[in-house]
Amino acid sequence: MKSDDRKKLLLSDTAVPDLFISDYMPGLSGISVQIYLYFLMASGKGYAIGEKDIASRLSVAIQDVKGALAELALAGLIDRDERGKLKVSDIKVAEVERYIQRSSREEVKENEPISPLNEAREKLAGSIESTFFHGSMAYQWYREIDTLLFEFGFDPDVIYALFQQLYKDNQLTSVSKIKYMAVQWHGKGICTAKDLDAYLMREETVAVTLRKLGKRLRKKMTGFDEDTIRLWIEKLAYPYEVMEYAIQKVCEYSAAPSMKRANDLLMTWYAAGIKTLDEAKSFENEQAKLNSARYRSEKAADLKSGAGNIKQNFAGVTYTEEELHRFEDDPNELMERYAREPSDPGPR
Repeated sequence: MKSDDRKKLLLSDTAVPDLFISDYMPGLSGISVQIYLYFLMASGKGYAIGEKDIASRLSVAIQDVKGALAELALAGLIDRDERGKLKVSDIKVAEVERYIQRSSREEVKENEPISPLNEAREKLAGSIESTFFHGSMAYQWYREIDTLLFEFGFDPDVIYALFQQLYKDNQLTSVSKIKYMAVQWHGKGICTAKDLDAYLMREETVAVTLRKLGKRLRKKMTGFDEDTIRLWIEKLAYPYEVMEYAIQKVCEYSAAPSMKRANDLLMTWYAAGIKTLDEAKSFENEQAKLNSARYRSEKAADLKSGAGNIKQNFAGVTYTEEELHRFEDDPNELMERYAREPSDPGPR
């Protein structure tokens, strides 16, 4: 580098658009920001740079450079000229052109009154700008607000809550983030403040239920467990006490209780038309009686089909069929009888 070039580099500055800092930079990777700044410096001095130049100057792998350039191109920050050389896009000019197009479409006749919807939109945009953007919101966010109002059909309160949620989660970095969440909310049928309140209440119920059942099962709940609980709440419409009772019943007859067994039990109840805890308890009591009757019937059939009337229980001890029936009615009699037997009866 010549002495004059060193002096120029020492005394020169690179202008970075505020628009880039406020609207583009939060959504870019670190390497993409470095490359963009290097592009601004090189283009300001009239230099044309390529992928190899960037990789060498910033000590970055060529594959990482290609990925970052693709990210910058998708964001509209760089482009290629007619000779295929990389160049920096003028984002300020592009933003002004979009603003002019927006203004021309929204131009209202001088004597035409402002509609309540337009007035609500302006109030909403001003509130979002002052609350979440420190009074300086780019026009792409205005366009997004229009999209949420007119294409998604969201009420102003829902749009404000959408911005508020992303701001709370530190995700208000790019328009793509808010579009993604807007699609999710729209898919869940959220349009009005009432819809949103019901949705948020369901989400709170899912979170609380997930935490409580995790403690009962003494396990760390996974995303699959959350999906299962969401099914119980949103599709089966079961209250927490019914879900807890299902977990309790599973724990009674299983050494290794699981969400799958609880889900199978709840599905059985749902198919039987059970909706409340009392109905579930009554159903389980009836099932226990049926199972007990079935067991006795099968046991009697086995005894009837057995050879002779003598049954062998313990080594060296025999009982008649009448005695076996008494033991079945009163197990304590069997234990007392066995306790009276000598430990080694020997041959009889």
